[in-house]
Amino acid sequence: MIKHQSRIGQSTLEVMVALSILVVCSVALITVVFGNQFMAQYAGQQHDALRVSQEYIEQAKAFAQNNFDALGSSTTSNSGYTNELMVEQIDFLTKKLTSRTTWYVSPGRTSNVELVSIITNWRSLLPDDGTGPGEDPTGEWQCPITAGTVDLGPGNQGTDIVIKDTTVFISGVASASAKPDIYTIDVSDIYSPSEISNINTGKGINSLAINGNYLYAAQNDTANQLQIIDVSNPGAMLLVSSTTLVSSNKPGLSIFEYKHYVYIGTEFGTGNELQIFDVSNPQTPVPIAGLNLNMNINDIYIFDDRAYLATSGFNQELAVVDVSNPNAPTQIDSFDCASQCSGSTQGMSVFAPNTNDIFLGTNSQLVKLSASTTPIQVQGQYNANGAVYDTYARGYLSFLANSNSNKELQIAHIATTSPYLYSSLNFPQMATGVTYRDNVVYTSVRSNDALRIITSGAPPCP
Repeated sequence: MIKHQSRIGQSTLEVMVALSILVVCSVALITVVFGNQFMAQYAGQQHDALRVSQEYIEQAKAFAQNNFDALGSSTTSNSGYTNELMVEQIDFLTKKLTSRTTWYVSPGRTSNVELVSIITNWRSLLPDDGTGPGEDPTGEWQCPITAGTVDLGPGNQGTDIVIKDTTVFISGVASASAKPDIYTIDVSDIYSPSEISNINTGKGINSLAINGNYLYAAQNDTANQLQIIDVSNPGAMLLVSSTTLVSSNKPGLSIFEYKHYVYIGTEFGTGNELQIFDVSNPQTPVPIAGLNLNMNINDIYIFDDRAYLATSGFNQELAVVDVSNPNAPTQIDSFDCASQCSGSTQGMSVFAPNTNDIFLGTNSQLVKLSASTTPIQVQGQYNANGAVYDTYARGYLSFLANSNSNKELQIAHIATTSPYLYSSLNFPQMATGVTYRDNVVYTSVRSNDALRIITSGAPPCP
């Protein structure tokens, strides 16, 4: 009897074990089935989220094609997905896009995916105009060093400077008109620059621009103010044309080449102080339009079909001209610095890295302007204690060619709303022109020691 009961208990235990195994297997099977369903559902959601992120990246890129400066961060929700487009300004020409899409996996639990893209303002990628392509400033710019210099000989004074590849072109005004007024300098080794050649075009050159194989010069004369020089062989420059401006007997002060048109500015006088030439055939420039502003056009910079003019106008130190149609230039804006900037009465130089920011050099200051609203507003200003004859902004710095007798090259920190002096160098005479490429600054100086090449030092500063 006892043995029979033992067998019954054993059988019952075996059944219970079997049932437990069956339950465990069933639970495992159910878990696997539902887990597979969850993973399949999650994979589908993740795929859709990636598609949403990609769509927003592509929409942002399309928007930036024509509105690069206006592209900003945004958040949008649709069909259970929330997309955050985060736009980070890397520099004047580059933005980082992060598209993050978030969704609910289950109550109280979310997941997300991110895509990242770097975009560049393609409108700024114009043919090389002799100003700063290349890397942003690196190293220790609080202790800049002079890498090399070039002496142009007695009686020469540097007036402006541009660079193409590893060749610098520097203009000058000499004590005698028979002296050269444009020099080519080999700067492949910035610590040992050397003169390649020179040319005499007349009474001296006040301003330079370059595109491709042609150098454009504003001559310091009452005739033949526009000079075009073939520089395809820097060792043998060739003057291909000299053109007198239309109804103007004033010397050329400033020049800029843009989309095969040359914009040349003169001193105030009869006729148009801003004149535009079609130079698609450099040997025969064709005058097509002009603008009478009744003031000196001291500097010209063109970005995205807008010409920014630094002028001598007491109530209009900056003029903005729409040149989308070069045959019909139209002034669309201006800025009265005399009433809003401390001690400034004349625009001397201008640089516009995008359509929002403008850097205006005056007879005493560097003024950072915002053109994102109308009228143009002052963002900040820095007292340079001298005329800012030229300026070039790159990254977090702006390089100023200045008349300050102890700080002819000034480097201003511009990443904040209030620019401030970051560092400076003392030259023999005032600096007149500045350009930048690959962490090197090239300056023209109003002395025979006319070219000075500057780069960053190595930390710590001495």
